[in-house]
Amino acid sequence: QSVKRLVVPTSRDRIIQTDGIAIFPLTANRCVIQTEGDPTYSMLEIGSEPIHTTDASALLSDAIAYSQPFLQRDSLLIAKLAGTDPGGQRWSVDRWEASGKRSESIAKFPEDIWVEQFFGSPVPERWLGRFFVWNGKTHPDQRSVFYGLWNSKESKFDWKTDENGEPFRHPDISRDGRYLIFENNSKISQVSTLDGKTITLVDLPGQSVRCMKYSPDGKHIAVALTRPSAIHNYRASDGKLVWEIHPQGRPIEDLSWSMDQQILVSLSLDGYLRTYDVVTQKISSQQLLPISNPKQLRLSLDEQSLFVLGGQGEILPILLTPTVESTKQR
Repeated sequence: QSVKRLVVPTSRDRIIQTDGIAIFPLTANRCVIQTEGDPTYSMLEIGSEPIHTTDASALLSDAIAYSQPFLQRDSLLIAKLAGTDPGGQRWSVDRWEASGKRSESIAKFPEDIWVEQFFGSPVPERWLGRFFVWNGKTHPDQRSVFYGLWNSKESKFDWKTDENGEPFRHPDISRDGRYLIFENNSKISQVSTLDGKTITLVDLPGQSVRCMKYSPDGKHIAVALTRPSAIHNYRASDGKLVWEIHPQGRPIEDLSWSMDQQILVSLSLDGYLRTYDVVTQKISSQQLLPISNPKQLRLSLDEQSLFVLGGQGEILPILLTPTVESTKQR
């Protein structure tokens, strides 16, 4: 089958300077960037003509608060709080399609259900998140916080937890939406999104998790660790360690799988972008990026580009181009 290679720009001419603190690529030439301060999102267009941004802050001009967006399948989902005070405030879900065209709000929560973390939509008309009940009087420290799956069609939770829990760290949802992984206190847990059943897959005492990513088929979980720096590949079904890599250099900041699962890409604090052959667990390429203090590595929804975000808001697009070489199915 054909594989893809990274075409990494070596010149700073391809770097796009923004005020972004997070990036959400939709296509090879279009991404949404989040900036600090007010709920401002901009659509970044990249083409043969000079690069420009379309100010998308008006799309959230009525937002009082908003969640971190979640890239999922063919769209970008965001939960936002809008309305006038007093009363009338409620959370809803908006969607940007990969084409960049924004749809109307696609779901609404009751006025007393507020969103603290948002993880996307495992199945149509269901919304996974960390919520709390707010009646306008409860002190923030006394809120009843829970995780659950909100059914917007039937206006009820399909399931929810009873006890307060710490926020999920480094969450990632499987491509089919069936499972969500998170880390808390050096333990990696997996949630069945349809019934809320949670199991601890891996216990890593003394380790610090930097990021976690499901493989495209959802059968493996790549985990970047520190102390010492390592990449572990765990089987999602039972948490068994399949292989581990101990790369050189500074800690890994982010990971991304290729869609054929033959390559794992890492972004390190030393500025290197490295690719690893998943079969041999060897570094297949490494390149020092023309960008300082890299923070995020994101694959576009159309799987044609990788985007790197730097600590000063710099964005570097990296094309993925097919090679003429064919490899055996692995």
